Amino acid sequence: MIANAASVARQTGSGVHVERLVEINSDWLDVHMAEAADGETKVRKGRMLARIELPHLFALAVADGKPVAAGLGICEEGWTGIFGMFTLAHERRRGHGHALLAAMADWTLAQGGTQTYLQVERDNPAALAFYAKLGFHTVHGYHYRTLWPKPSGAPND
Repeated sequence: MIANAASVARQTGSGVHVERLVEINSDWLDVHMAEAADGETKVRKGRMLARIELPHLFALAVADGKPVAAGLGICEEGWTGIFGMFTLAHERRRGHGHALLAAMADWTLAQGGTQTYLQVERDNPAALAFYAKLGFHTVHGYHYRTLWPKPSGAPND
């Protein structure tokens, strides 16, 4: 899905406070990885994200002094890719995602960019409707192919 950064930036996100971080921190990572299988996965992901070299923004929504939603924007050649959008379950539908996207779109404009893009699974109608409400529209689909190993004892083709 893509959207014009200026039109997304104009939608302020209903007064939600968003911290704009140049470097990843533990608050951002804790929200982003709130459903991680284990601590080691979280540590590896944090190390990987800390090595991003392109212009980037770790956006963190804060409510009542606590981090509640996170997203990552990476800008290249006028486009900002939106990655890792996540809101804690008990904080959903309160405008945090909206505020994150508006902040990242505003940041995109400051970087000289004009467009934003993201990927969302087509079997997630709530996310599709949310992004469409903010001006994103689908430009194409994609899928992953997986090669599954043959079960033991299966004949060779």
